[in-house]
Amino acid sequence: MAVRETITVSGAPEPHGFLGERVHSGRCGSVSGEVRAALRMLEQSEPDVPLDKKSRFLAADLKAR
Repeated sequence: MAVRETITVSGAPEPHGFLGERVHSGRCGSVSGEVRAALRMLEQSEPDVPLDKKSRFLAADLKAR
């Protein structure tokens, strides 16, 4: 099993509210699970970009908002 590492992400209220609604409605089990699913989708949509670089882009995008 892969070792898990904690990552803290800050963002605008809108994505926070969206994720909270998805967890509250039961569409997903946790915010962490939803972020992992989003990163998997990103990895599939851009297979030529390494995941660590995508994670940096995502973090920079969230920080800029």
